[in-house]
Amino acid sequence: SNNNVYTVVPNEGQQTMQTRWVLTMKKQENGTFIPEARLVLKGFNETLEKYESESPVISRDAIKLFLSICASLGWDPQSLDVKTAFLQGKMLDRDIFIRAPKELGIGASILKLNKAVYGLKDASQQWYLRVKEELLKLGMKSCNFEPSLFLWRKNGLSGLICVHVDDFLFSGTEEFKKSVINAIFSIFNIGSTSACPFVFTGLKIKNEERMLSLSQKHYLEEIGEIDVIGPNDRRITESEKSNLRGLLGKLQWLAGQSRPDIVFGANSIAGEVDNSSTACQMISANKLVRKLKFNSDVALKYPKGLKIDSIVVYCDASFRNLSNGGSQGGHIVFLYDSKSQLCHCVGWTPRKIRRIVRSTLGAETLSFIDGIDSAVHTAKLYEWLTGKSLPIIMVTDSYNLYAAIKSTKMVEEKCLRIEIGSIKEMIEQKAIKQVKWTKGKNQIADCLTKK
Repeated sequence: SNNNVYTVVPNEGQQTMQTRWVLTMKKQENGTFIPEARLVLKGFNETLEKYESESPVISRDAIKLFLSICASLGWDPQSLDVKTAFLQGKMLDRDIFIRAPKELGIGASILKLNKAVYGLKDASQQWYLRVKEELLKLGMKSCNFEPSLFLWRKNGLSGLICVHVDDFLFSGTEEFKKSVINAIFSIFNIGSTSACPFVFTGLKIKNEERMLSLSQKHYLEEIGEIDVIGPNDRRITESEKSNLRGLLGKLQWLAGQSRPDIVFGANSIAGEVDNSSTACQMISANKLVRKLKFNSDVALKYPKGLKIDSIVVYCDASFRNLSNGGSQGGHIVFLYDSKSQLCHCVGWTPRKIRRIVRSTLGAETLSFIDGIDSAVHTAKLYEWLTGKSLPIIMVTDSYNLYAAIKSTKMVEEKCLRIEIGSIKEMIEQKAIKQVKWTKGKNQIADCLTKK
């Protein structure tokens, strides 16, 4: 009632929706659990067919770019979470009536919702729209192609906020904190705020003397091996297959967030899980867990004070190395300081080559195109944030691709001429500053494409 979520109205035969209590035990950062009760609407009962329900959340690459900028500018990242966030969303533009829980003690009356509650199909969108509206009023700007990223300028970039539903990751100058963050505390009902070290969307962020770091050691500690009984070549049961998929889901999430070194291992096992799966896949998954726990202290590190002057992307591919005969590609994106020769890793993408290719050159070319796509996106986002345009340097260990880009001679495979031609055009238009060749042993993106 404090958030003006509902109004008590008489029951005059209006169509009502059902609710239920959801009881959970919420884990605290210190490892303890507290009981939590939430009244949830059975949104699937709503007859409304046409509505917008999507709401953006901050991407993993944007979080890493946020940390890069904080490290470069010497900002201290912090986080806050909003209590009962959905109940503080925008006012509804339609009439929704619900049956009141008996604990409310209003007899035969019913409730008319003024705001979206948990379970309503567009509840998360209504919350995001309210957040965006309030942040824009405070002078912040939203990025059109990363809508959960907001910036505040005052004599240059002065503050950033990353929004992930009811969790905010923020940093900036003292003036930004006084003008914007303090205002957020007065607008929304804030649950808690944390300075480093803290966990945001499962990522532990630390502020060390010379760098910021991002790791998931705490998450890894909760991952256990699955039991394997019987011969290695036997078919696994549905129950075992379910356990295997659950473990692989955890490993793939870890690989995508903070451990690029296990990307191919996790994805290749997942690609082999089918109706004919054997215990070998379970053993391989357990080996990967042991490898992770042996190197559990691995973290992404963001050295402080870098003067970023370029984007460097390592691209790699492996020809027909997948179990189904497909080819695997991947690239890793860095923000680079040429003076100190230090860098910030801001993203990586493993991807099955999107079409059947006839050669290693074909696989390398299509993976290279994907790398350019990520590089351009990173460059545009960095420019939007800082106002600084960064040149793009692409790195490959395929000498055939490097030679094809440098040469005026056309490659034999006609289907590749368009892709290689587009790369040459981007170089001519200065969208790509340079293409470099490196030896295979220096190919950092190998972990995305092969064991």
